[in-house]
Amino acid sequence: MVEVADVSLEKLCAFSIQTQTQITADAPLHGSLLFLDGKVLRRKSALKIGAKKGNTNKASPGLASPESIVRQASRFWIQNRQGVRDRKSRQEMAQLLEQF
Repeated sequence: MVEVADVSLEKLCAFSIQTQTQITADAPLHGSLLFLDGKVLRRKSALKIGAKKGNTNKASPGLASPESIVRQASRFWIQNRQGVRDRKSRQEMAQLLEQF
């Protein structure tokens, strides 16, 4: 059985380099990361506090660290150079990284 800790930022970067794929790690409560050619291209926060006009008294929580997002990610999207996207659960992604 593959442990949850088997998915790491370094492994995702290496996988994206060697397979020439784009990977999105999605942690619904923390945000998402987009990897391409071993680099983190975009970080997106899941929370939108204070987004309404005139709502200035709420503080923004900021972005979670990339390591934290990968640790909490429950789903991963892999897109190859032809544009085909494949959704993987955390367990499936850990197994794929282990095989690779």
